[in-house]
Amino acid sequence: MELTLDTCLYFISDLNPKIIRKTKSDRTFVGVKQFFTGMERDDQIPADLRDEKVKKKQVKAAYLYIAGWKELWDNWETLTSEMTVLAVRDQSGQDVDLWGSKFGSLPCTLVLVEGDFPVPYLVNRMVDIFSYLSNWDKTMHVSALEGRPIQELIDLSASLLRFPVMIYNPAFDVIAATKNVIGEYGYFKHTLEKGYTDSSVMSMIQKNHIFEQLENDEPLIAPAAGDESRTNVYLSFSDGQALLGYACVFYVCYDQRYQQQGYLDLLRLFAESVTFCLKRDYEQSHYGRMMYETFLLNLMNPGAVSEERLKEQAQNIENLEMTGRFVLGVIAFDDAENVPLQFLMRQLDREMWDVKPFLYENQACLFKTLHPQGEPDEFIHSWEMKNIDKLLGDYSFSMGVSNVFFRLQDLRFAYLQAKAAIRFKKSQTRYTLYGDIYYEHLFSVFEREMPVSRIQPEFYLKMKAYDREHRTDYVRIILTYLECDCNATHAAEQLFLHRNTVRNAVRFAEERWGIRMADTEIKKKIVISDLIDGYLSIDR
Repeated sequence: MELTLDTCLYFISDLNPKIIRKTKSDRTFVGVKQFFTGMERDDQIPADLRDEKVKKKQVKAAYLYIAGWKELWDNWETLTSEMTVLAVRDQSGQDVDLWGSKFGSLPCTLVLVEGDFPVPYLVNRMVDIFSYLSNWDKTMHVSALEGRPIQELIDLSASLLRFPVMIYNPAFDVIAATKNVIGEYGYFKHTLEKGYTDSSVMSMIQKNHIFEQLENDEPLIAPAAGDESRTNVYLSFSDGQALLGYACVFYVCYDQRYQQQGYLDLLRLFAESVTFCLKRDYEQSHYGRMMYETFLLNLMNPGAVSEERLKEQAQNIENLEMTGRFVLGVIAFDDAENVPLQFLMRQLDREMWDVKPFLYENQACLFKTLHPQGEPDEFIHSWEMKNIDKLLGDYSFSMGVSNVFFRLQDLRFAYLQAKAAIRFKKSQTRYTLYGDIYYEHLFSVFEREMPVSRIQPEFYLKMKAYDREHRTDYVRIILTYLECDCNATHAAEQLFLHRNTVRNAVRFAEERWGIRMADTEIKKKIVISDLIDGYLSIDR
């Protein structure tokens, strides 16, 4: 791993390090070396003897050299502007005030520390720091690769981070936090108890324009929400396209600039592992920087979110009400693994201004709020289907559309309806309304209890058997007659038969199987039995 100079100084702040001269501000270090008379610098080692990986590393990183004042000055000709030296008095008896002007003229970056102790002490201390941070960083990465939860990363880093840390998903639900916090951390404890950032705290964050200032993985120092006399550090995490989460470090306070900057550099190392975990856990379910994505995903898990929490979080999302007229469309791709879902979601979001897309179970979900006075059961318009065809035309997909629903909490039921519409869609059809297949869905649910064919009445089964045996068509004639509201003339026109033929067929059926077509219950049983036949013929 590589450490910045400020991070190194942060861990020896008790020695009051002072930067005398700085030649490079972006230098990072891969390790520590003692500076001594006759030593070879890395750039003095013959190129053919240097390890290739080491040469590549030297382009962006170097070693932090530890030296005594006298030995440093005696060998000043070996110093370069690329070097950074941490110098200690080392009992040489030299006066730093006397040598101050000379030290300032050295070509390297130079840091002096207070204290009268030998150089090996500082060498050992810096080696321990590099070793400690290297082991911590390795453990963090291994934990992330092994699929450990983010909470474990915070637990591993608790002593290092020092201040309470809280990590949120994009909807500001708390997903991990420092345990056993001692002290006056009112807002931290309040948020942890609720499990999410409530609307009052969100208003304070927005008032301070925190979101506008945040950059990915770049710590932001800003006033604490609710107590502007204190300072928080805020972080956002993303994969470059999709926002994955946020973090807040509570009430951070340091006196020296290098202490603060060193701590921020340490947070960047911490953020790398957190970002990896969030990408692992959330990358496939997010495509943009929208808070509503995670909010809608939470609604898909029954019982996971309280009513109070839903109402408060909905207040943080523009143009989103808890009640209204809603509809959900679900797009399933035939070859989802080879479809750039995040890219397509951004396309849909840009082109369909009145729709809120979100990803769920590797499918594109389109959530739409309908006009309160719109036409009943308007679902999806032809121009919307043409727009989706245009955007997704290169991919094979099917779309199911739910019934209209009126509470956000019912989103998960709308999803089940849209999925059922895809499952029972007619062949060669891209778009299917749940209202067109809901009987098939009902039968599939009923079938978990018993075979759906057991619903069909005996008279219907005998009528079908008679048709098979005598090659007649009574079932079709009766169904058409019922569809035409028991009008023999209209039924005859549809069947290309004489109306008397239809009337005779109805009379025969009534007499042979003891039924009356005027009976509402008989009508329902015949229609449902036909729907069952259709359901049983589906290739499932």
